[in-house]
Amino acid sequence: MPMPHSSWAEVYDRAYNQVYGNVYTRLTSLTVGQVKTELPPPASIVDFGAGTGRLSIPLTELGYSVTAVEPCPEMLVQLKGKPGGTKITTVTCSMQDFVTVAKFDIALCVFTVILYLRDEATLDASIAAAAAALCPGGLLFLDIPSRAVFQGHSISVGDLRREISVVPKNENLYSYKERITIIESGKTITRTDEFEIKYWDERLVFMALEKNGFRLKKDLSEVFLGTGSKYLLLEKAR
Repeated sequence: MPMPHSSWAEVYDRAYNQVYGNVYTRLTSLTVGQVKTELPPPASIVDFGAGTGRLSIPLTELGYSVTAVEPCPEMLVQLKGKPGGTKITTVTCSMQDFVTVAKFDIALCVFTVILYLRDEATLDASIAAAAAALCPGGLLFLDIPSRAVFQGHSISVGDLRREISVVPKNENLYSYKERITIIESGKTITRTDEFEIKYWDERLVFMALEKNGFRLKKDLSEVFLGTGSKYLLLEKAR
C-alpha cells in the first residue's frame, strides 16, 4: 500500500515552498533554532517523519549527527538527492517500528507527525520507540496539532494549485485527500494522495508520554504561536 506523499514526493518541497513560502521557512528556522538553544551541537538526533529533510539537512549542516526516520521511501530519495543529504543516515520505517542500538540525545516528532498515528496502540508504540532511542535525560520535541488544522482548502500560487479535502470519518478520525496540479512547459502535471489522519486529545498524548517515562520540560507553544499546534519539549527520565 502506498505511503502518504509517495505519489508527489518529487514535488513536495516545491508545493510547500511555493504555497506557504515565508511561513514554511519561519517554522523550520524556529524549530532548528530551538533545538540549538536546548542542546548545541555536536549531539545526535533522530528525526521521526523526516520527509525530504526539512529539519535533518539544516541540523546536519550545524554539526549534529542526524538519523532520518521516514516510512515513505520516495521522500527519502528526495532527501538523499539534496546537498548534504548523503551525510544523513536514513531508515525507511514508521516511528513505532524504529529499533536502534545507538542512543540519541534528541528525538524530533514535529510538523504534525502524530496525526498519522491512527490509534492509541500506535501512539503508545511510537512514544515507546522514541523513549527507547533516547539516552537517559534525552530530549523529545513534539507537537500536537489542534482541531483547527483539520480543515480542507484550495489555493493557487503561480503555476501550482493544491486542493485539499479533510472530511470527518468519526469524532477524531479524518479522511485526507489532496490533488496537486502544476502547469509546466505547457503540460499539466497532476498528483493525488489519500490517507487517514487523526486528531489527538492532548490528554491521551500526555498519558502515553508519562507511561513511557517522559516529563514535560517546557511548553514551547508561545514560541510557535500561530502554527495551529501545541509544541512541547519533554525529557526522558534519567
